[in-house]
Amino acid sequence: MNRARLGFLLLTGLPIGAGAVYWTGCKKLETAELTVTACDDGDGNPCTGSPCSEGEGIPDSVSLPKGTSCRLGSGENGRCTGEPDKNKNKCVPCLDDSDCADGYCHENQCYSCKDEILNGDEIQADCGGSHCGACIGQVCNADAGTTCAPNLYCTDGVCCDVAMCGTCEACNINGNGTCKFVPLGNSDDTCGASCNGSGTCKAAINDTCSTHEDCAWQFCQGRCKHGSAKCAQDGDCGSGNQCDNRVCLQACETPKDCPTGYSCKPRESGSALKGCVPDN
Repeated sequence: MNRARLGFLLLTGLPIGAGAVYWTGCKKLETAELTVTACDDGDGNPCTGSPCSEGEGIPDSVSLPKGTSCRLGSGENGRCTGEPDKNKNKCVPCLDDSDCADGYCHENQCYSCKDEILNGDEIQADCGGSHCGACIGQVCNADAGTTCAPNLYCTDGVCCDVAMCGTCEACNINGNGTCKFVPLGNSDDTCGASCNGSGTCKAAINDTCSTHEDCAWQFCQGRCKHGSAKCAQDGDCGSGNQCDNRVCLQACETPKDCPTGYSCKPRESGSALKGCVPDN
Protein backbone atom coordinates (compact mmCIF):
# COMPACT_ATOMS: atom_id res chain seq x y z
CA MET A 1 0.00 0.00 0.00
CA ASN A 2 1.55 3.33 -1.02
CA ARG A 3 1.84 6.40 1.20
CA ALA A 4 -0.82 8.40 -0.69
CA ARG A 5 -3.36 5.60 -0.24
CA LEU A 6 -2.61 5.40 3.49
CA GLY A 7 -2.99 9.15 3.84
CA PHE A 8 -6.39 8.97 2.21
CA LEU A 9 -7.50 6.25 4.58
CA LEU A 10 -6.33 8.31 7.54
CA LEU A 11 -8.16 11.48 6.54
CA THR A 12 -11.38 9.68 5.73
CA GLY A 13 -11.30 7.54 8.86
CA LEU A 14 -11.55 4.31 6.81
CA PRO A 15 -9.85 1.13 8.04
CA ILE A 16 -6.31 0.58 6.85
CA GLY A 17 -5.84 -2.75 5.10
CA ALA A 18 -4.76 -5.70 7.20
CA GLY A 19 -1.81 -6.30 4.86
CA ALA A 20 -0.21 -2.89 5.40
CA VAL A 21 3.33 -2.71 6.81
CA TYR A 22 3.82 -0.22 9.66
CA TRP A 23 6.83 1.61 11.00
CA THR A 24 8.73 -0.19 13.71
CA GLY A 25 7.29 1.10 17.00
CA CYS A 26 4.17 2.45 15.32
CA LYS A 27 1.61 3.12 18.06
CA LYS A 28 -1.89 1.88 17.40
CA LEU A 29 -4.46 4.69 17.57
CA GLU A 30 -8.17 3.98 17.41
CA THR A 31 -11.31 5.84 16.35
CA ALA A 32 -14.73 5.11 17.79
CA GLU A 33 -14.93 2.42 15.08
CA LEU A 34 -11.64 0.87 16.25
CA THR A 35 -9.76 1.50 12.99
CA VAL A 36 -5.97 1.85 12.97
CA THR A 37 -5.17 5.30 11.66
CA ALA A 38 -1.69 6.60 12.39
CA CYS A 39 1.55 6.60 14.29
CA ASP A 40 2.17 8.95 17.19
CA ASP A 41 4.18 11.78 15.66
CA GLY A 42 5.67 12.87 18.98
CA ASP A 43 4.45 16.49 18.86
CA GLY A 44 2.65 16.24 22.22
CA ASN A 45 -0.82 16.55 20.69
CA PRO A 46 -2.66 13.21 21.02
CA CYS A 47 -5.00 14.26 18.20
CA THR A 48 -2.34 14.46 15.49
CA GLY A 49 -0.39 11.59 13.94
CA SER A 50 1.62 10.43 10.96
CA PRO A 51 0.28 7.90 8.44
CA CYS A 52 1.91 4.50 8.97
CA SER A 53 3.69 3.46 5.76
CA GLU A 54 6.69 1.71 4.32
CA GLY A 55 9.85 3.59 3.51
CA GLU A 56 12.27 5.89 5.18
CA GLY A 57 11.41 9.01 7.18
CA ILE A 58 8.19 9.87 9.00
CA PRO A 59 5.50 11.55 6.89
CA ASP A 60 4.11 14.95 7.96
CA SER A 61 1.67 14.80 10.86
CA VAL A 62 -2.02 15.31 10.16
CA SER A 63 -5.20 15.90 12.14
CA LEU A 64 -6.79 12.66 13.36
CA PRO A 65 -10.51 12.00 12.68
CA LYS A 66 -13.29 13.08 15.02
CA GLY A 67 -13.90 10.47 17.71
CA THR A 68 -10.36 9.07 17.73
CA SER A 69 -9.47 7.79 21.20
CA CYS A 70 -6.90 9.97 22.94
CA ARG A 71 -5.35 10.44 26.35
CA LEU A 72 -6.15 13.57 28.36
CA GLY A 73 -3.54 15.36 30.41
CA SER A 74 -5.14 13.83 33.51
CA GLY A 75 -4.45 10.39 32.11
CA GLU A 76 -8.12 9.65 31.46
CA ASN A 77 -9.51 8.64 28.09
CA GLY A 78 -10.91 11.29 25.77
CA ARG A 79 -12.00 11.88 22.17
CA CYS A 80 -10.51 14.02 19.43
CA THR A 81 -12.72 16.87 18.20
CA GLY A 82 -11.57 16.24 14.62
CA GLU A 83 -10.96 19.77 13.30
CA PRO A 84 -9.10 19.60 9.96
CA ASP A 85 -6.56 22.14 11.25
CA LYS A 86 -4.28 19.97 13.39
CA ASN A 87 -3.50 22.93 15.63
CA LYS A 88 -7.19 23.15 16.57
CA ASN A 89 -7.84 19.44 16.93
CA LYS A 90 -8.16 18.81 20.68
CA CYS A 91 -8.46 15.85 22.99
CA VAL A 92 -11.58 16.48 25.09
CA PRO A 93 -13.46 14.46 27.72
CA CYS A 94 -16.57 14.02 25.56
CA LEU A 95 -18.27 14.62 22.23
CA ASP A 96 -21.75 13.51 23.31
CA ASP A 97 -23.59 12.13 26.35
CA SER A 98 -22.49 8.56 25.61
CA ASP A 99 -18.92 9.53 26.52
CA CYS A 100 -19.96 10.46 30.08
CA ALA A 101 -20.30 7.57 32.52
CA ASP A 102 -22.85 9.27 34.79
CA GLY A 103 -24.07 12.58 33.42
CA TYR A 104 -24.17 14.60 30.23
CA CYS A 105 -21.81 16.29 27.78
CA HIS A 106 -21.89 20.08 27.47
CA GLU A 107 -19.27 21.98 25.49
CA ASN A 108 -17.01 18.89 25.49
CA GLN A 109 -17.05 18.52 29.29
CA CYS A 110 -18.88 15.91 31.36
CA TYR A 111 -21.25 17.13 34.09
CA SER A 112 -23.64 15.45 36.51
CA CYS A 113 -27.17 16.30 37.63
CA LYS A 114 -26.32 14.77 41.02
CA ASP A 115 -23.15 16.57 42.15
CA GLU A 116 -24.91 19.42 44.02
CA ILE A 117 -22.89 21.94 41.99
CA LEU A 118 -24.15 24.59 39.57
CA ASN A 119 -22.32 23.71 36.36
CA GLY A 120 -22.87 22.71 32.73
CA ASP A 121 -25.99 24.41 31.37
CA GLU A 122 -27.91 24.13 34.65
CA ILE A 123 -30.04 27.04 35.93
CA GLN A 124 -29.62 26.04 39.56
CA ALA A 125 -27.48 23.30 41.08
CA ASP A 126 -28.52 20.00 39.45
CA CYS A 127 -31.66 21.37 37.78
CA GLY A 128 -32.76 23.23 34.67
CA GLY A 129 -30.96 23.36 31.34
CA SER A 130 -31.25 20.80 28.56
CA HIS A 131 -30.38 17.67 30.56
CA CYS A 132 -31.39 17.96 34.24
CA GLY A 133 -34.95 18.04 35.59
CA ALA A 134 -36.80 21.35 35.98
CA CYS A 135 -36.10 23.54 39.02
CA ILE A 136 -38.55 24.42 41.78
CA GLY A 137 -41.26 26.77 40.49
CA GLN A 138 -40.62 25.92 36.84
CA VAL A 139 -43.38 24.53 34.63
CA CYS A 140 -43.57 20.74 34.42
CA ASN A 141 -45.62 18.27 32.42
CA ALA A 142 -44.88 14.59 32.91
CA ASP A 143 -46.96 13.64 29.84
CA ALA A 144 -44.82 15.94 27.68
CA GLY A 145 -41.60 14.65 29.21
CA THR A 146 -40.88 17.76 31.29
CA THR A 147 -39.93 16.27 34.64
CA CYS A 148 -38.70 17.84 37.86
CA ALA A 149 -35.30 17.51 39.49
CA PRO A 150 -34.93 14.85 42.22
CA ASN A 151 -36.77 15.61 45.50
CA LEU A 152 -39.28 17.84 43.66
CA TYR A 153 -42.81 16.99 42.56
CA CYS A 154 -44.91 18.07 39.58
CA THR A 155 -47.82 19.67 41.47
CA ASP A 156 -50.38 22.03 39.94
CA GLY A 157 -48.28 22.19 36.76
CA VAL A 158 -45.06 23.39 38.45
CA CYS A 159 -42.18 21.73 40.27
CA CYS A 160 -43.14 21.88 43.94
CA ASP A 161 -41.49 20.96 47.24
CA VAL A 162 -44.45 18.69 48.16
CA ALA A 163 -46.45 16.13 46.21
CA MET A 164 -49.82 17.65 47.15
CA CYS A 165 -50.96 20.94 48.66
CA GLY A 166 -53.70 21.21 51.28
CA THR A 167 -57.30 22.32 50.89
CA CYS A 168 -57.58 25.70 49.13
CA GLU A 169 -53.83 25.75 48.55
CA ALA A 170 -51.89 25.58 45.28
CA CYS A 171 -48.22 25.44 44.31
CA ASN A 172 -48.56 27.72 41.26
CA ILE A 173 -49.79 30.84 43.07
CA ASN A 174 -46.61 32.90 43.21
CA GLY A 175 -44.14 30.97 41.07
CA ASN A 176 -41.73 29.88 43.81
CA GLY A 177 -42.85 26.25 43.99
CA THR A 178 -44.37 26.29 47.48
CA CYS A 179 -47.99 25.89 48.55
CA LYS A 180 -49.90 29.15 49.03
CA PHE A 181 -53.52 29.94 49.84
CA VAL A 182 -55.88 30.11 46.86
CA PRO A 183 -57.20 33.72 46.71
CA LEU A 184 -60.62 34.56 48.14
CA GLY A 185 -63.49 33.76 45.78
CA ASN A 186 -61.58 31.15 43.76
CA SER A 187 -61.76 27.38 44.00
CA ASP A 188 -59.47 24.43 43.36
CA ASP A 189 -59.82 20.68 42.94
CA THR A 190 -60.07 20.26 46.73
CA CYS A 191 -62.92 22.75 47.08
CA GLY A 192 -65.97 22.67 44.87
CA ALA A 193 -67.36 25.86 46.41
CA SER A 194 -65.20 28.91 47.20
CA CYS A 195 -61.92 29.35 49.04
CA ASN A 196 -61.84 32.08 51.69
CA GLY A 197 -58.24 33.21 51.03
CA SER A 198 -56.87 31.61 54.21
CA GLY A 199 -56.96 27.91 53.36
CA THR A 200 -60.59 27.05 54.13
CA CYS A 201 -63.33 25.92 51.78
CA LYS A 202 -66.54 27.89 52.32
CA ALA A 203 -69.87 28.37 50.59
CA ALA A 204 -69.68 30.30 47.32
CA ILE A 205 -71.74 33.29 46.18
CA ASN A 206 -75.46 32.42 46.03
CA ASP A 207 -74.98 29.18 47.99
CA THR A 208 -77.42 28.78 50.88
CA CYS A 209 -76.06 29.73 54.32
CA SER A 210 -77.09 30.17 57.96
CA THR A 211 -74.33 32.45 59.28
CA HIS A 212 -71.68 34.78 57.90
CA GLU A 213 -69.04 32.18 58.78
CA ASP A 214 -70.61 29.76 56.30
CA CYS A 215 -69.57 32.00 53.40
CA ALA A 216 -66.18 32.62 51.81
CA TRP A 217 -66.99 36.34 51.76
CA GLN A 218 -68.39 36.17 55.33
CA PHE A 219 -71.73 37.70 54.46
CA CYS A 220 -74.94 35.68 54.64
CA GLN A 221 -78.51 36.74 53.86
CA GLY A 222 -79.98 33.28 53.40
CA ARG A 223 -77.52 32.98 50.53
CA CYS A 224 -73.89 34.00 50.45
CA LYS A 225 -73.30 37.49 49.10
CA HIS A 226 -70.22 39.41 48.04
CA GLY A 227 -68.13 41.13 50.70
CA SER A 228 -70.78 43.24 52.45
CA ALA A 229 -70.84 41.90 56.01
CA LYS A 230 -71.15 44.70 58.55
CA CYS A 231 -68.12 45.25 60.74
CA ALA A 232 -66.63 47.57 63.31
CA GLN A 233 -62.94 46.77 62.78
CA ASP A 234 -60.67 44.69 60.54
CA GLY A 235 -60.71 41.79 62.98
CA ASP A 236 -64.42 41.32 62.37
CA CYS A 237 -63.84 40.39 58.72
CA GLY A 238 -61.45 37.44 59.01
CA SER A 239 -57.94 36.89 57.69
CA GLY A 240 -57.10 38.82 54.52
CA ASN A 241 -60.14 41.11 54.66
CA GLN A 242 -60.57 44.64 55.96
CA CYS A 243 -63.34 46.78 57.44
CA ASP A 244 -64.04 49.89 55.35
CA ASN A 245 -66.95 52.16 56.25
CA ARG A 246 -68.41 49.29 58.32
CA VAL A 247 -68.28 46.94 55.29
CA CYS A 248 -65.98 43.91 54.97
CA LEU A 249 -63.81 43.93 51.85
CA GLN A 250 -61.00 41.70 50.66
CA ALA A 251 -57.89 43.84 51.00
CA CYS A 252 -56.04 44.57 47.74
CA GLU A 253 -53.41 46.79 46.20
CA THR A 254 -53.83 45.99 42.50
CA PRO A 255 -56.54 44.29 40.38
CA LYS A 256 -54.40 41.12 40.39
CA ASP A 257 -55.21 40.70 44.07
CA CYS A 258 -58.93 40.27 43.30
CA PRO A 259 -60.84 37.35 41.75
CA THR A 260 -62.31 37.56 38.27
CA GLY A 261 -65.23 40.00 38.11
CA TYR A 262 -63.87 42.33 40.80
CA SER A 263 -61.90 45.58 40.74
CA CYS A 264 -59.51 46.90 43.36
CA LYS A 265 -60.77 50.35 44.38
CA PRO A 266 -62.07 52.35 47.37
CA ARG A 267 -65.49 51.19 48.50
CA GLU A 268 -66.66 54.74 49.11
CA SER A 269 -65.50 58.01 47.58
CA GLY A 270 -62.57 59.42 49.51
CA SER A 271 -61.79 56.15 51.34
CA ALA A 272 -58.11 55.51 51.95
CA LEU A 273 -58.56 51.72 51.96
CA LYS A 274 -58.93 49.60 48.84
CA GLY A 275 -60.93 46.43 48.57
CA CYS A 276 -62.17 43.97 45.95
CA VAL A 277 -65.47 45.39 44.73
CA PRO A 278 -67.86 43.64 42.26
CA ASP A 279 -67.71 45.12 38.75
CA ASN A 280 -71.50 45.27 38.55
